[in-house]
Amino acid sequence: MSKKIIIALLLCAGLYALGDKPQDTPDAGSSAPAVSRPPRSAQPPIEELNADQLYIRAYEEHNSAQRMNYRGQNLKAIAALELFQNKYVDDDRKFELMYFLSLDYAKNIQPAERAAVVEKYFTEAPSDNSVYENMRLERLGAYAGMRNTVSASALYTELSEQYATHNLILAGIHRDALPVLESSGDIDGCRKIYSFFRESKNRKYLNLERDYYIYTYKLALLEHNAGNLLAAAPLFKEVADQKNTPVLAMFAESAEYYLQNIEDNRQ
Repeated sequence: MSKKIIIALLLCAGLYALGDKPQDTPDAGSSAPAVSRPPRSAQPPIEELNADQLYIRAYEEHNSAQRMNYRGQNLKAIAALELFQNKYVDDDRKFELMYFLSLDYAKNIQPAERAAVVEKYFTEAPSDNSVYENMRLERLGAYAGMRNTVSASALYTELSEQYATHNLILAGIHRDALPVLESSGDIDGCRKIYSFFRESKNRKYLNLERDYYIYTYKLALLEHNAGNLLAAAPLFKEVADQKNTPVLAMFAESAEYYLQNIEDNRQ
């Protein structure tokens, strides 16, 4: 494999570390109770709050954490949510807050803690709980974050069938599962996901517009390596045309290399 191709693949892996993952799970259907409270600056320490007050504070801190890209706010939200779990163990609202806690652990890049709270939820929560389906989707992300390939692959198959006609949710399922499928060498699964995001109706669900061309490049590689050169050529051409887009320049250069090889083999 040439140096250009290796660099492009390394760049491809690195780009996915950028940006925040959007939330595509169904709405938990929760809202903070209408309880009067003092201005935020005048609120007492969270350790002194009763159950209702702490629930509201945790809810607000979580919402702020999800809107911001600030580790300090992530930690404030996590602290409030964890305190509710530890202090009010018999309050059923803890299950809803477990979902929020999982999201905040994910945003703060704490995969082990995320996996632990998700599994605790499924150990303790009834199946008719309001966030049960949300947590099934979170479980896939937790499995993927811990590189639990077997469990992630099995749950991915189940969820992708269940939400086959709900493209918004399905896009999130695909995004969560893709790193696991790629690392395990699941060619058919990867081809399915790359092709999904290349459909015009699904392009809006991409994290970033450049992901369209990255998935196109990866799909072209799959086709090329399978010997499907006629299928690979137009995909490489689409990426090669992005040579004037700085963040895609290396992919474009690599795609041009493959196109030249395909053309040489035709002669």
